[in-house]
Order: sequence, then structure tokens, then C-alpha cells
Amino acid sequence: MNSTSYWIKSAALPQFAPLSSDLQVDVVVIGGGLTGITAAYLLTQEGVKVALIERQGCAEADTGHTTAHLTYVTDARLHHLVKVFGKDATKAFWEGGLAAIDQIAEIVSRRQIDCEFKWVPGFLHADPTAEDDAKERD
Repeated sequence: MNSTSYWIKSAALPQFAPLSSDLQVDVVVIGGGLTGITAAYLLTQEGVKVALIERQGCAEADTGHTTAHLTYVTDARLHHLVKVFGKDATKAFWEGGLAAIDQIAEIVSRRQIDCEFKWVPGFLHADPTAEDDAKERD
């Protein structure tokens, strides 16, 4: 069974050769997915000289295997983050994720990028075969 992502197979993304010489830059952004590309873009808009490096091809790792969806839902449940970092830090983290997606939406709109960006509902589903995670919240 071929498990190559449709998004990777169907996208015409540019390919770049490995670096063959030293570069003089202000910032190196590691990772050419949505987050890395956005960070590099925002830095260049501020006049910062940036190198964006990626171990594979741009948008071929996590971004290429997740339909390039954006979410600010965390891998760790919020109640766990509150225990570890406190309520204020967890709230700032959550709101920061939403602000990041808002910023990408604004860039898409302002630059008129034809990428079919749209806001859609997201759902978190419990694993019906997993033990009750209520113990985790204690």
C-alpha cells in the first residue's frame, strides 16, 4: 500500500539544492512547514535576513501529511498544562495559537494567496477503546 500523502504527490513545490557554501544571515529558521515558512516570511517583512532550512522538502513533513490544517489544539490536555504551567500561561498559550492562525488568515487575505484557506469546525474525539482518562485529571 502506498502511503504517500496526496498533498505531497499533487503539489508543485519548488525543490532546492543543499547548501554548498556558508551564508551570512541574522536568523536561521529550522523547518519548512507552515509554521517555519510563516516565521521566515514575517521576519523578512521586518527586514531580517533569514535562512529557512528543511531536512526534506518544504511542506513535506508534518504539514504535508496533515492536509496543512492549522489548529491551536494542544497534544497535552489543557488541564495538564494548567497543572504544569499555571492558568495564566496556559491561557496565553491557547490565545497565542489562535492569534497565529488569525495572522496567517490575514496574510492570505492581504496577499490574495489562492490556497483555499477557510475556517472550519474541529472536533476532539475520545478513543472509545481507551480507559477513562478521568484519573489523568486528578
